[in-house]
Amino acid sequence: MQFVIHTANLIARDWRNKTQGVFSTGILHKKASEHLHSTCAFERDLQDYLSRYQNMVMTARVSQFDFSGVKGVLVASVPGSFSGQERNRWGHMRLRSVLRQQVELSQEARERSKIIIQISSIGSLGPEATDWLRGEFEVSLNAHRNQTYGGRGSGELAIVYPTVENTKAYEKQAHYLQALLHKWKADESGRERAMPHIKTFTRLNSQSDGDYLSWILLTSANLSKPAWGFLTKKGSLDIKSYELGVLLYPSLFEPPHDSAWEEGSKTVMINSTQRCPQPVVDMSRYADKVLTVVPIRLPYDLPLTPYDRYRDHVWLSDKWFPGLDDYGKELQK
Repeated sequence: MQFVIHTANLIARDWRNKTQGVFSTGILHKKASEHLHSTCAFERDLQDYLSRYQNMVMTARVSQFDFSGVKGVLVASVPGSFSGQERNRWGHMRLRSVLRQQVELSQEARERSKIIIQISSIGSLGPEATDWLRGEFEVSLNAHRNQTYGGRGSGELAIVYPTVENTKAYEKQAHYLQALLHKWKADESGRERAMPHIKTFTRLNSQSDGDYLSWILLTSANLSKPAWGFLTKKGSLDIKSYELGVLLYPSLFEPPHDSAWEEGSKTVMINSTQRCPQPVVDMSRYADKVLTVVPIRLPYDLPLTPYDRYRDHVWLSDKWFPGLDDYGKELQK
């Protein structure tokens, strides 16, 4: 069996005309019949998520296969209200919990990194930036293990977003969203004219020899409170929808603890969406270390291009913009 998580809906135009993302476990082998218990955290989290659909056939099928070799951490959402430790299992609180436990930022990443939100839809986030986006959600995006001993690390927030599906939601939030918006540019990946349905969240630190990723999440979740959940006054996390994503970070790809390569090794994730697909790393920065490079294909071009506050506007599906279309014809109202 091969388990695949993708950002596309099961309709032809999503696969043919849009930019999407896919995470695959690769080929999974069946467990020995006497060892049908969960083999790893990935499988346990997946079983927990699938059980919320109450599809016993699917969960039973998945339990027959060994997921122990999968590199990734599931970040999922399911409808409900969660409190106590339960709220750390879902939505943005799940992301916060994993980042705090697993992802340690370098000094460079703490001091000069960006947190890039690349989505295809924006929901109602509240009339003020601090209501949710620049409040609890940004706290989750900025979480990292260094915080447990007083480490800094608030990354600059940026949103890559070419379209808007709900005019009212955007207009109420335009006064704080406009400053965060960046154009969809994807010449390097050949996706400039394929509008993004993909959703990625990442922490990026650009250096002279490449763009390094502290982590990246590929997910079905857009930028909305129903998808990620929101904290109530009582402290519970309320979620309205089902979402599923996979979080990757460098330490997932480190050699096993019993490996001879463990001592002195270093693992980095670096953007490889370039005309030269193999990233070139300045080895002098990692003297005397065995370096493992994990290439990640970001769907957009770097550096990001901010919206021009006077000339650029998000595309609205129900608003007429004068000019020519891609075929040189005058756009009609």
